[in-house]
Parts: sequence; structure tokens; C-alpha cells
Amino acid sequence: MNERMIVLDTVYDGTLAANKTLTDEFAFPVTLRWVKAYASNDSSATLVCADESSNNIITAAVIGDSGDPAELTPNAAALAAGYDQVAQDVRITFTLDYDGASGTAAADVHIIRAYLVGESA
Repeated sequence: MNERMIVLDTVYDGTLAANKTLTDEFAFPVTLRWVKAYASNDSSATLVCADESSNNIITAAVIGDSGDPAELTPNAAALAAGYDQVAQDVRITFTLDYDGASGTAAADVHIIRAYLVGESA
């Protein structure tokens, strides 16, 4: 049963000029609940999440801006397959495409992730 939540925030300052990749890995099982992502400008940046077996957990989606952060959740296929439930020592990778499909580059990006500790009931 999940009773504790871990919230992590990663910040990329300034206007981005390249894609960014960040990873989370825990010494205990967790369940990914949601991700909030935003830039200080109205960018075209997208974010996608996958586990180390390349199972897509969050489908690529445009991040929000500071006035309207995008809340991203595991997609239906990931939920059905249980990919949102991550075993201990399994790496989860978030890939930020800084300008989407050659659109406006993101600036001052925040990527906030929320995990529940333990296996899902």
C-alpha cells in the first residue's frame, strides 16, 4: 500500500539550446503518479517518459508555461501493463525535446515528478 509521496523538481535555467535527459532511480519500488512540466515562455518543448526497457510510460506531450503547467500522467497502455509501477533499482528516463518539432525553444524549465513509495495496492 502506498502511504508516502516523493516529489522531485529539476530546473534547467536559461533558454535551452539542446535536448535534456534526466533519470530517476530508487532503492525501493515506486509508482509514478504525475509529472508537471513548464517553461517560463510559451515554448514548443515536449516531454516523454520511459523505463529502462524502453516501455513508454508518458507519451510525448507539450509542456506548459509558467501560467499553465502541463500535468502529464501515465498513458492508458502503461497503466494497463503496470509500467507506472517501477521496481527497485529500475531507471526511469525523462527526455525533454527543447523545441518540439523545431518550434520555440523552452526557457527556465521545471520538471516536477511525484512518486508514491511502495507497490500499488
